[in-house]
Amino acid sequence: MVTIEMSDEEVDARFEDEQRQWDAAIEAEQKQWEAANAVPPLKSINLTEMPNMNDQVLLGLEALYRLNKPPKIFKRSGKMCMITQSNPGEFIITPIKNSVLQSFLSAAVPWTKWSKGEDPKEHEVYPPAPVVDGIIAMGEWDDKIPWLKGITSSPIMDNDGSIITTPGFDPKTGFYYAPPEGFMMPPIPDHPTKQDAIDAAAWLDQELFCDFPFVDNASRTNVMAALLTTTLRYMIDNVTGLHP
Repeated sequence: MVTIEMSDEEVDARFEDEQRQWDAAIEAEQKQWEAANAVPPLKSINLTEMPNMNDQVLLGLEALYRLNKPPKIFKRSGKMCMITQSNPGEFIITPIKNSVLQSFLSAAVPWTKWSKGEDPKEHEVYPPAPVVDGIIAMGEWDDKIPWLKGITSSPIMDNDGSIITTPGFDPKTGFYYAPPEGFMMPPIPDHPTKQDAIDAAAWLDQELFCDFPFVDNASRTNVMAALLTTTLRYMIDNVTGLHP
């Protein structure tokens, strides 16, 4: 029997590679299922031919889901919301108003009616207000309206250890990453070594706390742990330790 010894770094790299292959297989299977069960996009919603409001709401939602790629509409605390700029470079979460949702529904699919008279013609109309009210009042929507946890102006880590550096909404974490203008993320190795971690900790200590009179190394370590917890929080599924 041959025993192959592997370093911790090699074990971690192999595990991550197997995890990526597993995730890719699941994603491919999901896309295959979605393609097989895809519903053709609506050409229009004719209110004369479909007078039932519940049907109008369901079809309007389906069109809205198709429009929301990439997502502009989110859900948070039982409400539909969107991300807007309060000032240049400053982003906030705002609830979606009825008039805004009506505009989204108009962009998602044409809403039409047949005119009255001897020669009826199909003409476009606004999405009905009761349909807009009904969609907003639902309080629960398909996952095609993604959950929004918040906005971050600095890179954060996912629970798999990956660093979110692409501006915009990240579906894995539920955060919208909006870095300050001109911010450049320094290069970080895909598989950091123990020495990389030691060097990074030394940099934090020398740059941030070099002039602070810590009583002992335990106090210094405790402050460092509290600082790192804010960045690593989403890698921890349970409660974090206290840092008095």
